[in-house]
Amino acid sequence: MTPFRNFDIELSYQLGVDKYPTTSYGLKKSDFSGYGADLTYTLSKSASLFGFYEHELYKGDQADHQSDSGTFSTDPANDWTALIEDHVNTFGAGFNMTYSFSRVRGTSLLTTPEGGSPATAANFTNGLDTTRISILRAYLQWKLRSNLSVRVSYWFEQWDLDDIVRNDYAVDFMTEASGIYLGALQPGYLYHVGSLMFIYSW
Repeated sequence: MTPFRNFDIELSYQLGVDKYPTTSYGLKKSDFSGYGADLTYTLSKSASLFGFYEHELYKGDQADHQSDSGTFSTDPANDWTALIEDHVNTFGAGFNMTYSFSRVRGTSLLTTPEGGSPATAANFTNGLDTTRISILRAYLQWKLRSNLSVRVSYWFEQWDLDDIVRNDYAVDFMTEASGIYLGALQPGYLYHVGSLMFIYSW
C-alpha cells in the first residue's frame, strides 16, 4: 500500500499446519503463524528510510510413552504429552545503516494421565530457552573520482542463548545415571568486523 507519495506500507500474514494422523507417538502436530509490517519512506533516488517488525509463533504437539525397570509397559497411563511453543519477535530499521534485533523464547506444557509412571509431569517454571541476536551494519562511501569510490564498512553481531538444561558438559542434560543428547548447542558469541573496499567502475 502507498497511502501517500514516497511512503510504502507492506503487511504480511502467514499460516501453516502440519498434521500426522497415523502416528501415536512423536510429533503429532506442528503449527506456524506469523504477521509483520514493513514501512519504507523514499528520500531520493538513492536513499530511503525503512523499518520492519515480525512476530512468529511455532507450536508443537508431541506424545511419548515411558516404561520403568527395564520392562516395556503397555499401560496407556504411562503416556505423556508435551506442548512446545516458540515465540519469535524481530524488528529492525535502517538508512545506509541497518540494525535488527530478534528474540526467541521457548516454553513447554507437560501432562500425564493419573495413575501412570511417572505419576506427575514436572513442568518448568521458566522458559525452556531464550535466544537473542543483535546485528548492526553500517558503511560510509566516498566518491573519489567519477569511476572510483572507497567504502568503509562496520559489522557488529552478538548472539546469546539461555537454555534451562544447558551446562558445561558435552551433553544437554546429565545426572549420575543418565544423559540427554539433544544436539550440540554452540555458546554465545560477540564479534566486530571492519572492511575497506575500493570500487572501480568503467
